[in-house]
Amino acid sequence: ERAIEKVGSILKQLRKENQNKIPEGPWGLVLIIVDDNMYYRSMRANIVKLARSTGSGVGFLYLSADIKSCIKRNNTRHGRDRVRDETMIKMAKILQPPLPERIPWERNTRTVNIRNFPEKTMWGKAVDWEWISSIWKHVPVDVEEEKKQKASQKREGDKANQESLSHQAEIKMRKCVGRHMKSLGSRLQTNPNKKSRYLKALAKQSMLLRRQMLTGYKNGTSEFTGSDDVVGLMVEQFDAKLTEMVKKLTL
Repeated sequence: ERAIEKVGSILKQLRKENQNKIPEGPWGLVLIIVDDNMYYRSMRANIVKLARSTGSGVGFLYLSADIKSCIKRNNTRHGRDRVRDETMIKMAKILQPPLPERIPWERNTRTVNIRNFPEKTMWGKAVDWEWISSIWKHVPVDVEEEKKQKASQKREGDKANQESLSHQAEIKMRKCVGRHMKSLGSRLQTNPNKKSRYLKALAKQSMLLRRQMLTGYKNGTSEFTGSDDVVGLMVEQFDAKLTEMVKKLTL
């Protein structure tokens, strides 16, 4: 933690001292810090927090290797370069590999699959050097804030979609009303008084029904909310209820 605080202090000081002196170009002033002590996810999380607070880029290069092959390769080393087998086995057990597909702040991760001993990994080809040179661009965002923004965007999108579907349903409902009004008017052509009274009643009842169904959909209380064919189902039910209204009026 002290090391992280020290690095953070250095980054902030460098940024402060050079904010008006950074040369033009894609790189400007770049300080590269490499740390291999990141076997726990919490360690990587601290680095991400540091990068976020200082506006610095961060990326993780994960070297994936078979532990048995690692031990064989390690046994070819001597003196201080050799690590105890027990230590390597323990580290392999507690290692928490990055999960860029599931953890947002580990997205900027690249994996290099180390060849099994005695084969040698061709680092010039195995490592994505273009990615390495672009790490400085990947300043991590606040994950919670990003979630809030995405949720807000989704709500706005859902609302716009809902309004669009509601509008489509209303247009088709009005056409249904027009069709039933025309049919009812034709059937009562010989009785003007009854025709006028029944048409007014149907217009009023259909308006109340239309408003009720559309309001329920907008409030999320409609039985059709979440359906793949909201408009079709709503209009179908609306049409069926109008048919019942007409039957009652003409009994």
